[in-house]
Amino acid sequence: MGPGFADRNGCLESIQRCASLSHAIQIHERARRELQGDVFLANKLIEAYGKCGSPQRARWLFDAMPAKNTFSWGAMLCAYASNGRLDDARQVFDAMPERDGFSWNLLLSAFGQRGQLREAKLVFDRLPGKDLVSWFSMLAAFVHGGRVRDARAIFDQMPQQNQASWNCILSAYAQVGHLDEACEIFETMPERDLISWNAMLSAFAQNGDVFGARRVFESMPLQNQISWNAMLAAYAQNGHLHDAKKTFNLIPERNDVTWNTMLAAYSQNGQRDDAKRMFDTMPLHDQVTWNSMLAAYATSGHLEKAECVFHGMPERDMLTWNSMLSAFAHAGHVTEAKRVFDDMPQRNIVSCNAMLVGFVHAGRLVDARMVLNGMREHDMVSCTLMLSGYAQYGHTASAREIFDTIPCQNHVSWTAMIAAFSLRGNLEEAKCMFDQIQRLDLVLWTAMLGAYAQNGHVEEAKVMFDSLPEQDQVSWNALLSAYAQNGNISKARHVFDTMPKRNTMTWAAMLSTYARNGHSKEAFDVFDVMRVVEVPDSTCFVAFLLACAHDGNVSSAKDCFVSMRQDYKVAATKQHYCCLIDVLCRSGRLLDGEDLITNMPFVPDEYEWICFLRSCLRPGKNELKQAIDATRFVVGQNPKHGAAFVQLANIYSKL
Repeated sequence: MGPGFADRNGCLESIQRCASLSHAIQIHERARRELQGDVFLANKLIEAYGKCGSPQRARWLFDAMPAKNTFSWGAMLCAYASNGRLDDARQVFDAMPERDGFSWNLLLSAFGQRGQLREAKLVFDRLPGKDLVSWFSMLAAFVHGGRVRDARAIFDQMPQQNQASWNCILSAYAQVGHLDEACEIFETMPERDLISWNAMLSAFAQNGDVFGARRVFESMPLQNQISWNAMLAAYAQNGHLHDAKKTFNLIPERNDVTWNTMLAAYSQNGQRDDAKRMFDTMPLHDQVTWNSMLAAYATSGHLEKAECVFHGMPERDMLTWNSMLSAFAHAGHVTEAKRVFDDMPQRNIVSCNAMLVGFVHAGRLVDARMVLNGMREHDMVSCTLMLSGYAQYGHTASAREIFDTIPCQNHVSWTAMIAAFSLRGNLEEAKCMFDQIQRLDLVLWTAMLGAYAQNGHVEEAKVMFDSLPEQDQVSWNALLSAYAQNGNISKARHVFDTMPKRNTMTWAAMLSTYARNGHSKEAFDVFDVMRVVEVPDSTCFVAFLLACAHDGNVSSAKDCFVSMRQDYKVAATKQHYCCLIDVLCRSGRLLDGEDLITNMPFVPDEYEWICFLRSCLRPGKNELKQAIDATRFVVGQNPKHGAAFVQLANIYSKL
């Protein structure tokens, strides 16, 4: 124990300056003499313990006090409430010899801030004399819990509405996207302060109305850092990268939020090089900064760089781990995803769902089911992922088992179940399930249309299309795909030409139709027209490269591959590399094909080497050695893969 304090004032000053638990404990040890019989000092130390996160030590001191006053009880109540110990706070409240308005409002606010709205409302209803703080605490509780209708009811009942309550109800509507109601509140406010203007600005931004946000921003009598950051976020989150850059450069003073918002804008828009430059020039890197940089690489498929960022981070939070896990899982790197999953210090439902995605996409349904069974709780995403996995691989009974456990089926689960029956060719069961659905929407109609199409029942698909209550882009695309999948190119083209409008998926479907049926010239023509009216996506480039393979057009394939990455900022996937390998091998460029197989940023599998083997039809000595090596690789990966032996036998027959 250290020396005591010189006087009572010295002890009080130390308590008021206390900023850590260790400091509070040290003060307590030194102030044993001063605390004896001094209720005021004891109350202050109870407050200090509460602020430093130790309600237990506050309780020890509280229980040791020979005499307590109203402030003692209030300090102990506050220590429990501020640290989330609401059951203990309630017990202290119930034991209080007398309760003042502060105690009632403190308990009400504590329940509200922790989302325990039922308990908050019970306290509010029992409150003997409600003041403005009581009404505002209940209003804020409902707003914080997303109960806008209840919040509005409290707001309308308030005997007096101050600026804070107006701003609170305005923020409530803004947060849930009720823009019309937010505008109504904003227009009827007796006066507006900077908080009101910023809330209205955020309301437009969150609803994707960038121009509305801009009008509010330019109408503001005064703008602060929050205003500038909100306007920057409005541009960044809605894809207006150029305007976001201009706004960023105009901001008079930047803080961490400013820098992180701009970094996230680059990341979300696929501008990873700009994101890296921004990252390198930032004055400070916090957890949000590191996570944004990780996301920039992860979402663009640059997993090695993402992993470098991951391992270079000074600390990692749940979002960090989930980002790295999701990146591996969505890229099909299941082994790496599982390693990250196993290394996680703790997991949440997002982590488990990401691992489910990886296993389901890889067809490892047993592993996926083990993850599902090991989850403490499931959400709709978890069950739907498992259901979709079983459906995708034709395990109808298992899919039905999962389907029956979902408490509230939605159109995703119904669609997956229809797809499961469709994949097994059980169209009668698919139609039976479709007929059981009480509230059909366009998604479900289109799912049934697709079921007919996938099983070659094109006429039934057309009847289903004509029966749709309305025909949207998805249903038009489904009909186009129905004809395309069954080789009816002329009718697919007729649907394409008569569609009221087209999206990227439409163009990709038409491109794929021509490419897969060997109509390379028509595919090239469609692609040239598309580039004028639409920005090609990853699938469109796959179709174009496939057309190049059928045509043996190495030059166009290479130009496309370079343009895809440089001009359109589309990250090359393994499928793009496979198509380019196919082009090279079909055109006899075996050395170039082999070089690309071994040097591409993905681990080659059976498909690439089988493609290579098919091209060794007139082998010399070197080509024969390459073919044998390729066959060994394929058989090493899958000993039951007969296609490799067939191709090798064909090569020997040509010698």
